[in-house]
Amino acid sequence: MSNSIFEKFTNKFQLSKTLRFELVPQGETLKNILKSGILEKDELRANQYKIAKKIIDSYHKDFINKSLDGLKLTSLIDYLDLYKIQKREDVQKKQFEDVQSKLRKQIAERFSKHPDKSISEKYKNLFAKELIKVDLLDFVKTEDEALVVKGFENFTTYFTGFHENRANMYSSEDKSTAIAYRLIHQNLPKFIDNKGIFEKIKESSVSDNFKKLLNELEPIIQVINVEDVFELDYFNETLTQIGIDKY
Repeated sequence: MSNSIFEKFTNKFQLSKTLRFELVPQGETLKNILKSGILEKDELRANQYKIAKKIIDSYHKDFINKSLDGLKLTSLIDYLDLYKIQKREDVQKKQFEDVQSKLRKQIAERFSKHPDKSISEKYKNLFAKELIKVDLLDFVKTEDEALVVKGFENFTTYFTGFHENRANMYSSEDKSTAIAYRLIHQNLPKFIDNKGIFEKIKESSVSDNFKKLLNELEPIIQVINVEDVFELDYFNETLTQIGIDKY
């Protein structure tokens, strides 16, 4: 390709530059800001905000584990029967979606309608000022963390957007950011697939090692037989992060 052809596509337009305007304090305004220490306070609060978000996330994890611990999902057998159908008819597809929705709602309602009223009350505070003013102060383990939380007692609106983002985790809707979605649409299919794989392994010579395996796992999982971990009902033991780690 000749240079003349390149020239048709180059140097034909003036360089466009974007003007950037910046509010820079001048004169007495700058002196007053420096004197008052506003910049230092803002920088400190920005750093504390990052720490506070980590504390809140730890609180959410603790709340989720406590909420889902002991939950027994119904309709798991219905899910299994429909999941096994490789090519579902339209009616079966609708039935499968209904079962998925039912299971998601059971999980989501566990947070707001927990049998233990104290947990349900904490759910109400998750996205309110009381989280900062009350619940987090009871949750933190160190004096340093308590000081960070107390620093936002009068600035709870800082977390409005953060709360809205975290609220999505507790939704029963078909959303990938929701806990219920991840459990039912991602973890449950994997659990069932693993169950199928185990059924094949159980018929092999590997099963000769099951007793030894059970003894080694005894400090981690409390089951009578290795097979128990692959029973459908055991999925209820994997609803919390602690249960998932054990599984």
